[in-house]
Amino acid sequence: MKKIIILIIGLLVFTSCNKEDDNIKENSKGEITIIGKWKIESAKFLSGVDKSELKLEKEPECDSTLEYTEEKYINIMYGGKNCSETSKMELYYELIDKIIYYKYKKSDKINKEGSLQVKIIKLTENELILEEFESDINDDGKTDYSIYNLKRIK
Repeated sequence: MKKIIILIIGLLVFTSCNKEDDNIKENSKGEITIIGKWKIESAKFLSGVDKSELKLEKEPECDSTLEYTEEKYINIMYGGKNCSETSKMELYYELIDKIIYYKYKKSDKINKEGSLQVKIIKLTENELILEEFESDINDDGKTDYSIYNLKRIK
């Protein structure tokens, strides 16, 4: 009887594993990492003066994807009638205290004041929220913010 119960528990554990779980990247401490492919679900642009939401003249019609490998960040933009790939940007990055610092060459040193950077607001198995300090979106002389909500796709 004990063998049957152990067999049933083993089958339940084995069959409860979801294929999607194979795509979740964890570091050696078992923590979820940003490594993987992400799709931008939504973006919000906020005023650097009062954090009020800014409206863009034209919303993007096609999705973009971000991919983080062990060392690289790859951003693929899509556009046009068929939403085909319009541009691809590859950078190196370092993640320090929930801030992603981007650099052009692997050997470049991080300059915390001058490097392009985004802050991780939230990271779960399937969701990533990033805050980026943008340029002056609304031409008021102040640096504005962007909040990107991403969904893990791979």
